[in-house]
Amino acid sequence: KALSEKGLANVVRVCDIAFLLEPKETEIPEEKYIAINLSPLVLRKNPDALNAYQDLIDKILKETSYNIALVPHVVMPMDNDMDALSQLKGDENRIFRVSGKLNAQEYKYIISKAEILVASRTHATIAAWSTGVPTIAVGYSNKAVGISSDLGQEKYLLDINTLTGEKLCSVFEKIDNNKSIIKQELIEKSIVCKNMVINKKLISFIRGEV
Repeated sequence: KALSEKGLANVVRVCDIAFLLEPKETEIPEEKYIAINLSPLVLRKNPDALNAYQDLIDKILKETSYNIALVPHVVMPMDNDMDALSQLKGDENRIFRVSGKLNAQEYKYIISKAEILVASRTHATIAAWSTGVPTIAVGYSNKAVGISSDLGQEKYLLDINTLTGEKLCSVFEKIDNNKSIIKQELIEKSIVCKNMVINKKLISFIRGEV
């Protein structure tokens, strides 16, 4: 969009190839769970995000029957989601901490089986959106804004810089009350996105035909 607005005509709009990644079955110890992803990257931008996430976990455990899956997505030594997730506390009988040694397909499988995903990592949100899982995206860049808008999910996007427990819990209630509608919307939208990853116009563009 930015390039087109600057007058460039030879621009082809495509979707992230992660929309096409196939989930790979792996063990899930609980059923009916909320998947939660948190990265140290967003905590560096807003340390209070940890309290917001903890408020949501407390609410889920107190007011619902959902279990919780703490799902890492990036486990590099200098930017390890496990470090952020380890700071979240709660009833360990209802919280399961997903291994940091799975591959992207296995993480996508776990996310795809969740009732709702709350995530800060872009590709964790794509794993959910592309499999029809209602998602709260905690955005830290324009990536989250653009992708959520393409999918019609911008009302469930929260800015990391202004994130509070009250806002996060409020959006969770809204998304929980509309899960079935959102799921159907995402299934329809994700089909469009998957068809845009590699299309005839892109192939022609790469070949220099347009």
